[in-house]
Amino acid sequence: MTLRCALVGYGRMGRLHAAKWRALGVEVAVVVDPRTGDRAESDGLPVAATAAQAVRARPDFWDVCVPTEAHAGVLAEVCGLDGNADLVVEKPLCAPSDTALVRGLLAGHGGRVVVGENYHSSVVTAEVAEVAGRLGLTVRRLVVEMSKHRDADVHAGRFQDLSLGALGYEGPHLLAVLAEYGAAAGVDPWPAGAPRIDFHDRAAADVPPRSGIDVRYTTALGLEVALSTSVAGFVSHPLGPHAPRPPRLPAEDRTTRHRVLGVRGTDRRGDAWEVVGTFEPVAGLPRCAATVSVRRAGGAWRPVRTVADDSLARHFARTADHFSGRGPNPAPPGRALDHLALLHAWSRSSPSLLPQGSTS
Repeated sequence: MTLRCALVGYGRMGRLHAAKWRALGVEVAVVVDPRTGDRAESDGLPVAATAAQAVRARPDFWDVCVPTEAHAGVLAEVCGLDGNADLVVEKPLCAPSDTALVRGLLAGHGGRVVVGENYHSSVVTAEVAEVAGRLGLTVRRLVVEMSKHRDADVHAGRFQDLSLGALGYEGPHLLAVLAEYGAAAGVDPWPAGAPRIDFHDRAAADVPPRSGIDVRYTTALGLEVALSTSVAGFVSHPLGPHAPRPPRLPAEDRTTRHRVLGVRGTDRRGDAWEVVGTFEPVAGLPRCAATVSVRRAGGAWRPVRTVADDSLARHFARTADHFSGRGPNPAPPGRALDHLALLHAWSRSSPSLLPQGSTS
């Protein structure tokens, strides 16, 4: 049976979602976005001015991809219209100030809700855990970095997260990768005590304060974890053979990212190794191609494999399976709210990560 989707929001992410759903055979039955209705109609999609009107299209599920601060309002509206509606909501699930409201909405909702956090469905994380296991490594250190230069995005009209700043864009990705690595490797990757948190305050005219963050902590079993993100293009952990040099991504480059998962440990003979997964896009490779590389301490990087990793398409396929009763929830909202609470706690180490009027 073909699933039918009501898409709420038809900005850049909405158009990407529509393309991914249609590629999977899901019908976009209606688009709800009065601001971009003309664009949706020109793309051949039916348009409704409100969610109440969209109900008439009888969608099997709703995909909410409006800006984060509007998520709670759309959830409340859809849940009020249909107490059993299935929904997928773009990450982060809501603004930190709306978490209590959203928890209450979901507690009384009879439908299935999936968070659109595609890094829960990336194959790279499991590949890194598998390679480290095959090498027999006792992992001592784990690094996740998700950095890019957002200047071009902002000037193109993409939203700014004024609640969590850098953590609002890439923070959910960091924690999704961390959670999936923990599940794949069979370890607890979460902090045993208060982490050390450092904000990026670079002495440069184009860099706003608090435009990046580094979080370091140790787990209960002694695993050292480092998490990092920057929306000003600074790379804190230049890991793997694809790491940018110099360690700042150029503002004019709209495609390059530094999104990596790296582990460091020793094998049974005591030799030190690094295993690094580089999430797509990878410079010099087609889009949706990712890599896993290894090196012995002091040696050169050696490619292990290149993997196809259209994580968003895979996440949507798993979501469709869940809505059809054929698989588990790939990204439950309760876990997303727990992750959001952690990100909010880290962000409160400073009054503001991305002040009003910032351009990056």
